[in-house]
Amino acid sequence: MNKLKEERIETLGQMFPYLEVLILAECPLSQLKEGDRYHEFFPRLKYLSLNSTKICSWDSVDLVNLFPKLSELRLQQCPLYENYKDEERRQLTIARLWRVQRLNGGAMISPEERENAERAFIRYYLNSDMRPKRLS
Repeated sequence: MNKLKEERIETLGQMFPYLEVLILAECPLSQLKEGDRYHEFFPRLKYLSLNSTKICSWDSVDLVNLFPKLSELRLQQCPLYENYKDEERRQLTIARLWRVQRLNGGAMISPEERENAERAFIRYYLNSDMRPKRLS
């Protein structure tokens, strides 16, 4: 499915409503937008790979929460992460995705790791002008 066009993703969901694994790695997908209905077309999706896509905004990451069954996400080598250290990337991503239990193929996210990520998230945005909606 490499180089799959964004408008075709919904078609996949319509054709395969029981799909549990979707690998969009290396697709030209640059964002998930509010109003897109990907989550409606993939109600059983448990695993999503967005590795090496062109995702460049935290708003797109926030929208991953709309997939009701998603428990595992792979999101690496995207423009969004270019200005962050490894630990920062992981913490900021975990704090945003409350359903995801495993990130980038690592170990299960423990309650302690999630709590630490959420604290780091709050500290990171505490004095920022670019706060996520949930902190505004």
